[in-house]
Amino acid sequence: MTPSAGAALSAFFYLSRRNGLWRFGSDLVKYGVVSAGALALDAGTLLLLNKAFGVNYLVAAAAGFSAGLALVYGLSVRFVFRDSRSLQPSQEMLGFLVTGLLGLALNEALMGLFVGPFGLSVALAKIPTAGFVFLFNFTARRALLFSPGAEPQAPPPREGVFDLRALNTRLEKFPLWGTIAAALVAAIAFTFSHAQQVWTTGAFFDTDDAMRAVQVRDLLAGQSWFDMTAWRFDPPSGVFSHWSRVVDAPLAGLELFFALFLEPSAAELATRLVFPLALLAALFRLSPWLATLLAPNAPRHLAVLLALLSGAVFTQFLPGRIDHHAPQIVLLMATLGLLLTGLDAARAQAMAAASATMALSLAISLENLPFFAVMLAALPALFLFDGAMMRAPLWWFGAGGLFAFPLTFAVTVGPSRYWLSACDAYSAVHLAALIAGALGLLLLAGAAPQLSTLWRRAAAVGLAGATAIGAFVLIAPQCVGDPLGGVDPLVRELWLSHVTEATPLLKFWDKKPNVVIVTAIPVIFGFVAAFAQAWRGAGLARRRWLVMACVIAIGFAAGLWQIRVFTSVTPLAMTTLCVPLVALARRCAAAYSAFTRALLAGVLCLGVSPVGLASVLPEEENKTAVTEAEPKGERTCLKPEVLEPLARLKPARVAASFDLGPYLLAYTPHSVFAGPYHRANHGNRLIVDAFLAPPPEAERILRSAGAALVLWCPGEAAGFAKRAPDGLAAALARGEVPAFLTPSPVSNEPLLVFAVRAKD
Repeated sequence: MTPSAGAALSAFFYLSRRNGLWRFGSDLVKYGVVSAGALALDAGTLLLLNKAFGVNYLVAAAAGFSAGLALVYGLSVRFVFRDSRSLQPSQEMLGFLVTGLLGLALNEALMGLFVGPFGLSVALAKIPTAGFVFLFNFTARRALLFSPGAEPQAPPPREGVFDLRALNTRLEKFPLWGTIAAALVAAIAFTFSHAQQVWTTGAFFDTDDAMRAVQVRDLLAGQSWFDMTAWRFDPPSGVFSHWSRVVDAPLAGLELFFALFLEPSAAELATRLVFPLALLAALFRLSPWLATLLAPNAPRHLAVLLALLSGAVFTQFLPGRIDHHAPQIVLLMATLGLLLTGLDAARAQAMAAASATMALSLAISLENLPFFAVMLAALPALFLFDGAMMRAPLWWFGAGGLFAFPLTFAVTVGPSRYWLSACDAYSAVHLAALIAGALGLLLLAGAAPQLSTLWRRAAAVGLAGATAIGAFVLIAPQCVGDPLGGVDPLVRELWLSHVTEATPLLKFWDKKPNVVIVTAIPVIFGFVAAFAQAWRGAGLARRRWLVMACVIAIGFAAGLWQIRVFTSVTPLAMTTLCVPLVALARRCAAAYSAFTRALLAGVLCLGVSPVGLASVLPEEENKTAVTEAEPKGERTCLKPEVLEPLARLKPARVAASFDLGPYLLAYTPHSVFAGPYHRANHGNRLIVDAFLAPPPEAERILRSAGAALVLWCPGEAAGFAKRAPDGLAAALARGEVPAFLTPSPVSNEPLLVFAVRAKD
């Protein structure tokens, strides 16, 4: 070894010792040796109980894990962390128990995942599980329970009483990623049955997920990036979707990645599991970030808990959900956070990033448009009162928007559609209004020194706003109002009025009041908290809280129109509750330890969250809410095992009710006429006319359209049979088969399949 190399090595060891790297590595190696012994006991117990005595593998895994936990505690405090114990043995045991339970939950979830969905043997599944659990346990226990070079704590003041101050300090320093990982483990445990069904059967739980899968398959099969036509939907013209490729792209990328080591069908299933989980992790990370923007001292770990309890994991982030709703929730939170960051003139560059995420969201769909309208209006409104203080934020957002809005438009809209103004998707009319608005913000920023009085700023802001709104109204006046106004009235009555997520919230009050309570109360709490903080605050903090309150308010108002908006606004509302809940816990438990106050804050989170409120509602009402929202017969007809026999028939045009359409496209090679989409007016109306018409007239309609198969599912939600007692649907519901139809042998209870007889 050369002298220079020796000197470098000596310097490395010196710095390692000084910075704690050496101690960390030493602890890691010793803990690894100890864990190896614990793992041997764990795995041995697991295999002995499972293989020799036939105990269920999850029960055996729990027993093995518990035995390993006892061994690793004894060896850790004796050999690994002997010189760094900062707590009393009783407190160490408590810490080991808590981290052990979290590790056990992680262990059970990963074992269930690897043995169940991934189909690994019990022994093989234990290998990656042990790796993940080892890293979690070492990091958590070292961070929470031990301090390098610390002296043992003095005995507690009196026997039986814990002095938890040291543990409280450790909890405050616990890494945020550890809390996020624990929240993800809890989410996996809560939704494991859904994940198992997706992996084992390929089930879809929503029509949009099935349709998205079809769209991604077409893209991977070579369909043009800009061609959004579903060609098997109302053939031969197909239906041009109002969706975009922004969500298709990451899904296709994940499928191509998983296809490197999985069969294509398994690669799609893995994508459908990983995609919503990754977005949920992003939600759990964005929530504490947004909370600390509003209040720098906000408890970040509590924000993660509130995000978990917001119910998002049970709605738009369920395993198998690959539609655009989850990405939109994440982009909404990111855009709001960047905009709040940019309100600080010293960090105004964040406004450019806010315009970029806003543009990306609009390119996916317009469902975040009400929230974005509030954010866009907030910038000139704050300029009206703050004047030159808002100059930099206005400039950065305007400049970023002039770049981002046209770029996302060009990337997602085909050149042949550049000049079309669609009311339901990102199009020329929206681009024109956004560019006019961005230019208006730039002009306001440039003229800020001359706009020294309130009245001058008011006139300038009014002119800029009128220009942006006027551009929208002049180009596409038909887009002012209900974006679904173009749906055929009869189709609206028989389809859209039965869609739960498009139902006004207050319509649930008569039959399902619990739905209203669980949905509305947490958002109201969030708005009150944000408004109260804005009222009490000052300066930048007040402006941020006020913007948040306005965003929540518009979300609540939009949710009164369509209940699905609450899935977007609820995570935002939950974020605002961090500060008041902690303040309330401190006031109620001022005489107790910080650990006790933290536990109380967690309990309060349950009391104001959708998950907590739902857990205390009468069980019978919850069941009613679920069963009435989706008729049992129709839900059963959508299962893959029911539709699978149809895949064996040669491709044909199928006449079926609305919700069956996407599932037939996803599970079979057939074409469909109808689906739960407002752009499918022609095919939807054709099916409505055919099912409501008397059999002779229905035969004429179906033959003219080229239908070869007719499907009927008892309990269909549209109510065809009730509306027209003499129609084709009513006849099929009574078990009467018209002469032009013949029962097919692929009928699978409860789904009835009929072939259209060839003309004589």
